[in-house]
Amino acid sequence: MSAAPGRPLSAVELIRVCSSHERWLTGHPGGKRADLSSLDLSGLDLGGSRLSHALLVGANLKGARLNGCDLTNADLSSSNLSNADLTAARLNGARLCGANLTGSRLTGSNLNAANLQPLECRNATSSSAQTRTDMRQSNLVRANLENAQLAGAILSKSNLAAANLQQANLEGSELSDCNLRNANLCNANLRKAQLRRSDLSGAQVQNADFSEAVLEGSLMIGTSLEGARLTCQQRKQVTVARRISSDLAAMITAIQAHGRWVDSGGKRGERALLEGVDLSRCDLSGINLSGAILRGSNLQGIVLNHAMLVLTDLSGADMTAASLRHAYLAGANMSHAVLRGADLTAARIMDAPAPHNDMGVLENYHARLIGTDLRDAILCEVELTGAVTRGWQREGAVFDNDIKPPSRVA
Repeated sequence: MSAAPGRPLSAVELIRVCSSHERWLTGHPGGKRADLSSLDLSGLDLGGSRLSHALLVGANLKGARLNGCDLTNADLSSSNLSNADLTAARLNGARLCGANLTGSRLTGSNLNAANLQPLECRNATSSSAQTRTDMRQSNLVRANLENAQLAGAILSKSNLAAANLQQANLEGSELSDCNLRNANLCNANLRKAQLRRSDLSGAQVQNADFSEAVLEGSLMIGTSLEGARLTCQQRKQVTVARRISSDLAAMITAIQAHGRWVDSGGKRGERALLEGVDLSRCDLSGINLSGAILRGSNLQGIVLNHAMLVLTDLSGADMTAASLRHAYLAGANMSHAVLRGADLTAARIMDAPAPHNDMGVLENYHARLIGTDLRDAILCEVELTGAVTRGWQREGAVFDNDIKPPSRVA
């Protein structure tokens, strides 16, 4: 289909092109490979379309819906995909050199072996320059970027929590201020990468190459550095463990007393009343804080994997980028809490049974997510049975087919 460069494509024309491309893919007569290069497809809905091997060089796909789209081995070089929705899209082997993916949503997408390296451009005087793939502020939670060619890509302020970056080439890439918590960076090439102020806590970095990478102000709390190529100077640039201040030591003492209180049914120890405290970046995996009061606390980046948080009051707490994998939150109050970018994989957020009385079982205690900010959070395999979810925010959150929807919204 021939068209003037940059002209908008109507929905009817797009359907025709996709139908012809489908016939081309399946080898049926009358089929033709889709060539949408340089066309204006901004804002169009291509969700679920099959466009593998399609030509989209220089296309304007700004704000387009491409969720679930098959773009395997498609050529998207120099395309504008800013603010596009590519959730769960298949981009295996796709060519994205020099593409603009600023603010795009790629949650759960597959970019295995995709090419996002800088695109060499030549001007009239034959001098060459490189156009870097721009993916800043993108949502790449749980994206598969194994073997991806990301050398020189701009990924600053992106969310790459739990992303698969095994053997990815990130040489010279810009990864400052990124969330890389629990990401898989095994055997990745991070030579000369910029990782200032990035959070790699809990990430897998075995045999990753950080030669000449800048890690100033980065966090690697709970990250095993075994086999990673890091100089002594680089290790000094990162925070690998939280320093315990006198205030924090007192809080830990209170948490230990709370454990005794829980274990003894309130006969020993003391209930933890930790309203408004700062436990940011602490690793409290497996802890039992059932019944504790943490209302309005700073819990940014806290690790509470496998924690028992039955009837815990977390209302208004800042739990940005917290890790709550496999946590048990029966009857917990998380109303108006901030859990942006938090990892709640396999967490159980459900009713807590009330004790029996002479008249039978009292009404269950409901888990509360009233007004909770769960934007960009990972909610895969989460059980949400009976939770009160009125007014919660879920934009960009990653769900899956296994999630049990809440039964109570008011």
